[in-house]
Amino acid sequence: MSNETINEIRLEGEKLLRSLNNELYLNLSGLKKACNLDKIYRSHQAFSEPDLYMSLKDLTTNDKDEERSFKLLKSFTAGNFIESRTAKIKDKTYLSNMSNSIIVDKRVIPYRSSVPEIKNEPKRSKREEIISKFNEIAINLKPFILEIHDIIQRSSEEIGFKSYTHLCDELEGLKLNSLKQIAQTFLIDTEYIYRDLLRWFLLNRMELKIGNAKSQDLYYLFNNYELKANFIKTDLASLSKRFLDKMSLQIGENIFMDLERRTSKISESFCTPIEVPNKIILSIYPIGGVEDYESLLNELGKALSFRYSETDDYFEFKRLRENTYLEIFAQLFKNLIYQPKWLKKYLSVDVNSDFLEFLYLKHLMGIRRYCGEILYVSSIEEENIKPDSENLRELLKIAILANINEHEYLTDIQQLSHSVFSFRASLIEAGFRMYLRERFDEEWWREGRTGDLLINLWRRGGRIDSSEIANSFGKGDLDTAPLLKTFEEAFRI
Repeated sequence: MSNETINEIRLEGEKLLRSLNNELYLNLSGLKKACNLDKIYRSHQAFSEPDLYMSLKDLTTNDKDEERSFKLLKSFTAGNFIESRTAKIKDKTYLSNMSNSIIVDKRVIPYRSSVPEIKNEPKRSKREEIISKFNEIAINLKPFILEIHDIIQRSSEEIGFKSYTHLCDELEGLKLNSLKQIAQTFLIDTEYIYRDLLRWFLLNRMELKIGNAKSQDLYYLFNNYELKANFIKTDLASLSKRFLDKMSLQIGENIFMDLERRTSKISESFCTPIEVPNKIILSIYPIGGVEDYESLLNELGKALSFRYSETDDYFEFKRLRENTYLEIFAQLFKNLIYQPKWLKKYLSVDVNSDFLEFLYLKHLMGIRRYCGEILYVSSIEEENIKPDSENLRELLKIAILANINEHEYLTDIQQLSHSVFSFRASLIEAGFRMYLRERFDEEWWREGRTGDLLINLWRRGGRIDSSEIANSFGKGDLDTAPLLKTFEEAFRI
């Protein structure tokens, strides 16, 4: 392949990403009802054909930077070929999601806001009603979800991969088989403490026995009581600037925070790099309580990694990142809320043992859910089962020790690959955080030297991947010891 062709991919790739990310932001933020991903791909037809990826497939070199460049461009062209095939049906699902609503007590609740409403609803009967009506809509979206899954699998096969997860293994270093074993072990290692603490908090906060708990009960449990009282409503943008200043990090005008609770805005937080490094948008749907802080800090970690990219760098190094890489920095910042001294300094929270255990139990539930979803992804690969199998409900029930509602699990099918990246990132982030604590101080988040280290990493952009972070600044790629130690310290095991 000629340098001229690679430069054309860089030039057109920048235009494509700018258009796609802007379109997605407008729809997901509730600012635009229709989504026109298919139209954008049709105007960048080369990225909709398998030939572009196939022309890069066999490129190799002995130069480390050039090899990393090739890998990023292969992942980019393969990923966008697949996305182009799903664009039309995704446009339909985004429009449907934004258009649908449910009615509870004459109150209209946008479909996208159903889960936040559950998290704030103190009456169990009302939570049941909301989830029931949520399920009625979810089941109508099932054909779309399954069609997207089938298209992704067929498109992956078309460009030479056994499946989409095999594509991710090769191009993103996913290591699914190893992660499956680690997820199984992690569930076993944390089973006793998770069950014991969940039983105690359900009974004492909600007068609910663990065997009767449903997922919507956990939604409410983990964003109320101490986790709402101590995480008060505040100016999250100002809070971010305060603690970032201690690390010599700046948001500047590069990062825009969309913190509005807008009708039909999705409840999941997200980060959208429109123009790197000058226009990065992070969005959260504020509902009050701990999740507002988690959401903001999570997306802030991603946004900063783009904000400190070099303006004049090659497209692939400036723009493209491994999913696991982004999740490492997302979790590094999100996990600040689990640091007692950070909570005391910035939120004036007097951290007692019950509060800390409650907070870390929420954290543990999230990681155990990742594990359940990883086991499900593996079962799809190994047993060739349908993605709508009841197996997902059962695995999630084992992981979080709560009953999963009949059709709620369908929404998880769309997030499965993200869960695998997130779990791998949680292993690496725990080791990276341990490195920062050992090199600087327990309060590494007050050190300008920490900011210098992070900026130096971020300026390298896509030249550095998650495995390099793990091996250079952590305990290795798939070592569970740092993550387990995090919970052992919190629970005083």
